[in-house]
Amino acid sequence: MNESRPPFTWPDDEPALRGALRPGIWGVERDLLPPAWHTPALLLAAGAEQCLALSLRTASAYRQLPLPTLLAALNAAGIRLAAKTVLALHELVVNAIVHGNLGIDSGPSHSLADLHARDASIKAALRDPAHANRTVTLAFASAAEQVEAAVADEGNGFVMAAGGGECSGRGLAIARAAARDVRFTAGGRCARLALRRMPEPVIC
Repeated sequence: MNESRPPFTWPDDEPALRGALRPGIWGVERDLLPPAWHTPALLLAAGAEQCLALSLRTASAYRQLPLPTLLAALNAAGIRLAAKTVLALHELVVNAIVHGNLGIDSGPSHSLADLHARDASIKAALRDPAHANRTVTLAFASAAEQVEAAVADEGNGFVMAAGGGECSGRGLAIARAAARDVRFTAGGRCARLALRRMPEPVIC
């Protein structure tokens, strides 16, 4: 994997970044130093040369979710994912940003006042550099019939129930429905998914 990781500005240089990302590349936001355990080859079981990854500050990822850029890079490499797996990844990225790095609890969402309170909590957390500058990393690696994906944050994680039991939440429920397998590592700070790879379209 290319460990030199030339810096880029996100989201201003998004088109250039989209063109640069490919298997074997780990894109890292300018002046960001991800924790060592965010190295894609450690997040995933695949070899480093197969991995495609992107690490951003929480604030940058919140302003513009990086998933479309990574999906475009995967498509360019001939790797296609089903719509439901894209939805699952989106939910896990939002979880990593909001619940993980910003430390915002789910809380009630039954009224407009609940939503305003949640929005205010998110904005307050983003004003705190200790939260806004945490790293969120998305990594992918392709195998013959499936794609490995990992979403990692720097939050407090969570404690699995005895025996590795179930965790709740809409995002996790969607991920379990869409993926062949969902596992959590790093104390709940990393979700690793085995996703079904869509076949390439046949051109007649």
